[in-house]
Amino acid sequence: MFIKLLFIYISTLLPIVYSLCYTNISETWICDGYDTLNTTTTANSDYEIILNNQQFKNFFLKNYYLSIFIIDNYPLTLHLLNASNNKFDKIIITSRNCYKSNLRHLILESNHIQQFNIDTIILPQSLEIISLANN
Repeated sequence: MFIKLLFIYISTLLPIVYSLCYTNISETWICDGYDTLNTTTTANSDYEIILNNQQFKNFFLKNYYLSIFIIDNYPLTLHLLNASNNKFDKIIITSRNCYKSNLRHLILESNHIQQFNIDTIILPQSLEIISLANN
């Protein structure tokens, strides 16, 4: 009986974990690229798997070191995307969900962005707030 209860607890109450990404509630995902052994490179596949395969409202991405951060396919239920405290050379936001998206807040603060231009970024029509402070 104890083993069954332990199994149920582990499978339902603990956070769902995908490598560097985790959630405690189904509406919010957090991807933290901080690695105590290597803080200079991060694979982008972790956050892309979450953005492409889950339905949620809030997404936080931090401590990622990427040459190109691409926001292409994300859930239409997403309201907040906070990708702050990273290191991106370039950001690309495609037009795939431009008209169908519910994205309201896009926060890209403190990312040391080298290139941010209108040719590579197509903002969703639903966007109300964008923050690019400290770049």
